[in-house]
Amino acid sequence: MTKEELIGGIKNALERGESMDKAIKSFIGAGYNREEVTAAARDVSRGVSAIIQPQGKTAAGQQKQLPKTPGKKKSKAKTIIIVAIVIFLLMLVGILVLTFLFPVFS
Repeated sequence: MTKEELIGGIKNALERGESMDKAIKSFIGAGYNREEVTAAARDVSRGVSAIIQPQGKTAAGQQKQLPKTPGKKKSKAKTIIIVAIVIFLLMLVGILVLTFLFPVFS
């Protein structure tokens, strides 16, 4: 991996809310050369990596709002509710169909 790619990866981790130390440990733990990772991290912290435009930047250079993790939890809860409603409706339709197919004579 080139130094520019390491810089991009570290910046990506920082944009996702990871600490610099955790990003460095993650790259080293994944088998990247310790010296190259620390040099790239040093460049990121100094701002030398201006050659790479972060993914979270717009064309004007303003920072985009990245979605936070709690938003994912809300969408998961929303999905569970929708699935429960669909199951309930399917059961209701099934009961109605069975009622018409097999009417009970009193």
